[in-house]
Amino acid sequence: MKKEFKFCLAQINFTVGDIEGNFNKILQAYQQAVEQQSSFLITSELALTGYPPEDLVFKKSLVEKVNYYRNTLAQLTTGKNCAIILGCIYENKHKLYNSAFILADGKSKAIVNKHHLPNYGVFDEKRLFAQGKIASPINYKGIKLGIMICEDGWFPEVPENLHKKSAHIYISINASPFDKNKFATRLEIAQKICTKYHKPFIYLNQVGGQDGIIFDGGSFVLNSQGKVISQANFFAEDNICVSIKKDKEIIANKQNKISVPSSSELIYQAMVLGLKDYTKKNNFDKLIIGLSGGIDSAIVATIAADALGAKKVHSIILPSRYTSQQSLDDAITLAKKLAIPYEIISIEDMFVTLQKTIYCTKLSDYTLENAQARIRSIILMAISNEIGGLLLNTSNKSEHATGYTTLYGDSCGGYAPIKDLYKTELYLLAKWRNKHIPHNSLNKKSQIIHNNILVKPPTAELRYNQTDQDTLPPYEVLDPILYHLIEENLSKQDIINKGFNKSTVEEAIRMLHTSEFKRRQSPPGTKISTMYFNVDRRYPITNKFVE
Repeated sequence: MKKEFKFCLAQINFTVGDIEGNFNKILQAYQQAVEQQSSFLITSELALTGYPPEDLVFKKSLVEKVNYYRNTLAQLTTGKNCAIILGCIYENKHKLYNSAFILADGKSKAIVNKHHLPNYGVFDEKRLFAQGKIASPINYKGIKLGIMICEDGWFPEVPENLHKKSAHIYISINASPFDKNKFATRLEIAQKICTKYHKPFIYLNQVGGQDGIIFDGGSFVLNSQGKVISQANFFAEDNICVSIKKDKEIIANKQNKISVPSSSELIYQAMVLGLKDYTKKNNFDKLIIGLSGGIDSAIVATIAADALGAKKVHSIILPSRYTSQQSLDDAITLAKKLAIPYEIISIEDMFVTLQKTIYCTKLSDYTLENAQARIRSIILMAISNEIGGLLLNTSNKSEHATGYTTLYGDSCGGYAPIKDLYKTELYLLAKWRNKHIPHNSLNKKSQIIHNNILVKPPTAELRYNQTDQDTLPPYEVLDPILYHLIEENLSKQDIINKGFNKSTVEEAIRMLHTSEFKRRQSPPGTKISTMYFNVDRRYPITNKFVE
């Protein structure tokens, strides 16, 4: 190394397929980096296309557009002292690569192709990309850049090879999806690399929502001892700058260390950003929700007001003969606390008409319960069509797991913010939100979800005096069993050995097994856990294996 190098990390919210829009965001970041006399602007993985691009990369026209804007960015570096490390697809000899380009002096100086292609969970890169060789350092003006692309940093041979070939610094560009334990794992892996090889480490992550996937940002820089010297915000666009001098440690250009949020705060902010980006990127400007007076719709309505602001949330209360006055009051109270508009539409007339219309023998209680949920969905979807709003689904993971949801009834909706959260987790989040206002919230109110919603027994109110426990085990028992089944993939006997009742475990397994067809038809929602239904956990609908 011959001189000081300044790195600017651009933590940007990209949109998949919006090549021009993503280019403009990179351009703005580059102009700021030049003004700050930076040596490098670093972008995240597949910045121009957004991540994950899925089968869009097979479109020849998309590849051509990417090439055009990548070349445009390269030309912008002419006569500038600031290079760009750009995450971008690369086509070579009829193969596509997930790559990092060094753009400088008006052209592409070097290319690093991703070696380890993840093919699990939300990742499907072996379908899309060819495998690159294990990266060697890129020597640029005397500094040897050890560039890794996301997954490459999780395998020891890549940083080992960069070390053996005398890299001065590790730079990892990422589109690393959020789950509630991911940040701690990322940081631990990066710190182990730092302390083993005694080199500073730049970790740049993407931020933003893409369908159900959330990128949480939280980019960080470590010194050669593995200490965090600079960190970007979580769940927000941000940029940080650091410098490295000859034979000296990497230093932050300004103090901007961010304290890592609590688990509840991370989860809640992920849901707010996920809903906000899904709505915005799919061209909706209003949200619709059916309010029941229960915890599920209360949490979803609060997230909606936080994401888009109260004026853009339209709530509908749909009472039947079975709706208690307390539930009606709770729904109205919540709407008023959130300052969201609401209207009350009784489903009674439609319910009576439906029973008269179906001229067979007396309908079963089960059929009548499902009919109410489906009548509500007809009304909600009609309003959605009429005002052009996105209908939010209010089902949680416990319900999705057990099939405790009516197909084409309460399972309807365009987006499901809480589908990856167990029922018991919702109460913890509600209590957290009552005490805190997330930094990415547009609704600056606390103490929103009043106590009656938090203490009353959960109920669908599809018959008189109904509670969820009439059909399901108590959630305090059910949710840990489901967690062991889904997140940990434990066997029936393993769970029984943990002290759970055998018949309760068997019933949970039965419900999980028989409701797969419902989950396949559920809307997308915010991924929070390591086992998101239909993506991380993939089971066949037709399946005769039973433990």
